[in-house]
Amino acid sequence: MKKFNLLFVLLLILNFWRPLYAQFGSASMVKSGLEDANKLFGAYVTPMLTGWASGLNNGWFNTAKSLGTGGFALTLSGGGFFVPPEAQTYNLLALNLKNTRPSSVDATIAPTLFGTTNEGPKMDVMYRTGPPLSKDFPVGSFNLPGGYGYYFFPTIPNIQLSLGIIKSTELMLRFIPGINLKGIQSNVFGFGIKHDIIQWIPVVKDWKFNVSFVAAYSNSNAEYLIPEEYRLYPDDYTYPNAREKSFYDNQKFGYESQASLIGFVVSKDIKFVTPYAGLSYNKTFIRFLVLGNYPMPVYDPTTSVLTPTIQNVADPIALENKDNAWRANLGLRVKLWYITLHGEYTLARYNTVTAGVGFNLQSLYPFVR
Repeated sequence: MKKFNLLFVLLLILNFWRPLYAQFGSASMVKSGLEDANKLFGAYVTPMLTGWASGLNNGWFNTAKSLGTGGFALTLSGGGFFVPPEAQTYNLLALNLKNTRPSSVDATIAPTLFGTTNEGPKMDVMYRTGPPLSKDFPVGSFNLPGGYGYYFFPTIPNIQLSLGIIKSTELMLRFIPGINLKGIQSNVFGFGIKHDIIQWIPVVKDWKFNVSFVAAYSNSNAEYLIPEEYRLYPDDYTYPNAREKSFYDNQKFGYESQASLIGFVVSKDIKFVTPYAGLSYNKTFIRFLVLGNYPMPVYDPTTSVLTPTIQNVADPIALENKDNAWRANLGLRVKLWYITLHGEYTLARYNTVTAGVGFNLQSLYPFVR
């Protein structure tokens, strides 16, 4: 029975934008099936997707006080997430790999993207021959990649415009139109609302702190065209079914995300300093894709496991990450004339930090700072 194989794709994806084509250019080095490749790739990069998901809803607020009528604020924020120790490695035996197995029974723990920079365990790729032998036949081996060795990684930055309307209600907008720069195409759109609820509670409406309800939604997507020197082409164009070089020039990575939150934020103005705290329920979704045409060698063990033909496979890898969870954050905002600075720490699936700077005009009428 013919089996699909991933060859260079596995190694390229696992190492992302490292120059692997020259390093792993021999077809005899890696012959891994699509099923195993998705499992290995998923185990390697899932911590990054989880971390990004933890930070998608960062930066929506830095105070519970809503802007006054006609007031506006423009804020730029960014930060990063912390990778816990348990997300820095994964167990190969837990993946239930089909064709691939560790060369050594004692080497079953591999680094994720955030693990040690040392190369991962050596893996053997086996295929089962047909009758009458029906036995596993080794067709290649490769080493899993090491990580980057960093336990902190940036989240996606945000640019946000907020506008005050009636009844201490604030509308928030995130919008970055299509960007096309050096092979990267991306756009971001999001909207939210913040409303002061303490004004509707007679018992506490004269207290000197603010409490607001917050709800928001955002989505983003991006594509990265893999540079030509890192694309995967047939190891030998004389292999059957190998296509012309231009057929494989559409290889790229794709990213899509959606995030929403609903919750409350409380803050207290102390002259030009405002401490704030928030509690919200968050829903996030991230999809990571490997798109384009890839040359996969196909082996038929009943004839020759060492002489492949090419199976051209489109969009071979798709990973999804969903997270529905509560999160809490503590922060501090400093306002200097019309300029604001803020920073916060958030307890989420992966804890995050956020910092930002903004221009804030609290209200047009009456005019206040």
